[in-house]
Amino acid sequence: MKMLFRISCSLFSTALLFFVTAVGVSINPVAQIGKDSEFNKQQRMGHAFFMQRCSFCHVPRTTKAGADSKVPSGGLLTSLFQKTNSSQEMRVKQTILKGIPGKMPGFEHTLKLEEIDAIIAYIKTLN
Repeated sequence: MKMLFRISCSLFSTALLFFVTAVGVSINPVAQIGKDSEFNKQQRMGHAFFMQRCSFCHVPRTTKAGADSKVPSGGLLTSLFQKTNSSQEMRVKQTILKGIPGKMPGFEHTLKLEEIDAIIAYIKTLN
């Protein structure tokens, strides 16, 4: 059952990505991200998972015509770790795992803990 749920989520994410591309909306991965070559292995993995699982709600989108970007529904995460401390990291991890009812899905059944740690490592680069 768990595997079926993971497959369904992966297929949904892939279909959503193709849909977004087909309707002419591009995802602009925020100017502060930096070059992929500047990331360590964990941050590169986190970037990939972030773009796959989080970007729809946490990255502004612009049209190909260059219109102003829309504010993401989930908010930008660029200042989430301005003051890094372990309690903030645990709160973010729990939010990713359990979600926020009515606002954000939980990923406890679709992401492994090491994948969530990688996403957090990547988010820390957005400051």
